[in-house]
Amino acid sequence: IRIAAFGHAAAGWADAARRACPALAHQCLRHRARDRRFADGGRAGEQVGVTGPSAADGLAEQVERPLVADDGPTHHAGLFLRCCMAAIVTYPMSMSNVPRPAVDTARRAGYDAHHPPREGVMHADLLIHNIGQLVTPTGGPRRGPAMRELTVITDAAVAAADGCIVAVGASRELTERFTAAQTLDGRGRAVIPGFVDPHTHLPWAGHRAAEFEMRIGGATYMEIMAAGGGIVRTVADTRAASLAQLVAETRDRLDRMLAHGTTTAEAKTGYGLNVPDELKQLDALAELQRTHPVDLVPTFLGAHAIPAEYRERPHAYVALVVDEMLPAARARWQTLRAAWPDESAAWPIFCDVFCENGAFDLAQSRRILAAAQRLGFGLKIHVDEFAPLGGAL
Repeated sequence: IRIAAFGHAAAGWADAARRACPALAHQCLRHRARDRRFADGGRAGEQVGVTGPSAADGLAEQVERPLVADDGPTHHAGLFLRCCMAAIVTYPMSMSNVPRPAVDTARRAGYDAHHPPREGVMHADLLIHNIGQLVTPTGGPRRGPAMRELTVITDAAVAAADGCIVAVGASRELTERFTAAQTLDGRGRAVIPGFVDPHTHLPWAGHRAAEFEMRIGGATYMEIMAAGGGIVRTVADTRAASLAQLVAETRDRLDRMLAHGTTTAEAKTGYGLNVPDELKQLDALAELQRTHPVDLVPTFLGAHAIPAEYRERPHAYVALVVDEMLPAARARWQTLRAAWPDESAAWPIFCDVFCENGAFDLAQSRRILAAAQRLGFGLKIHVDEFAPLGGAL
């Protein structure tokens, strides 16, 4: 389950989301044995405890901490479990990256196996009740006008057990059907899915504010890039930044994304364009994966642009990407993926290429992606964004 926010249902779930999502910075839960991250009144990701009278107070030293009801000011905050809440009305979704065993978590939270629920009543690890509006798309991915088709359940509840949503429905019905190790009172607020952003250029340093004037004056993206701005300008700033600076600047972006409801994001490198600085961006993503509530899916984008030092030798840069950068990125992923959930052993790191006039042509893109595929990378491509080179065919 990944519940993005509580908001005031009376004004509608969309407005509620906008108002309520900033509260996510106050109390975030990551069900990971190695990675308890709670924030109370501070920046998202600070490693501090939940304050106020709380059912978790007696569990402070436990490695896995279940979501708790909190009578203090942080009770209204957003909460996180480990899979997307979309489409929960039609089917439960696996949450395999929740540390096992969930039953032990429930027992530590106070569930007594020797006194099971009364006959006909089921047990859940978590029950969220008194939800003003539970809002979710149903029936799988939606496109176009179908994205407006949402299921809204008023006065709702959600039950979760053993890492899966097991029931949603009317609050009164579920509170009669379920007992739970932990309950959370939604207090009439809205529960909505967390947003998944599939394409971001997240880790970089500096800014390009001066280029706004150029764009207003009519310069195109590619003209700015050819004049030494755009990607090339950010590459210079990112190379000059320390890892700590890169992490700090990227954390600020993630905080803003989280405040607007994003809970999972793909994140590309591509502003180093050499071996050490591309790896520095991967290191930054791993550090943020360990310390920030947003889940990150890393993509290596060493083929984002031809750096200035290779401007007259683009084929030499392609050779650098293929022969040195891709193997180095793959090796670094092997050491960094401990920051990701346990099943990341089966995840590929992705490789992307910017196939465009002024960047990489079809033959160069194909060479890079073929080399990445041999190394086990998943493949992506920026293609036909500005000029129809035929890369999408």
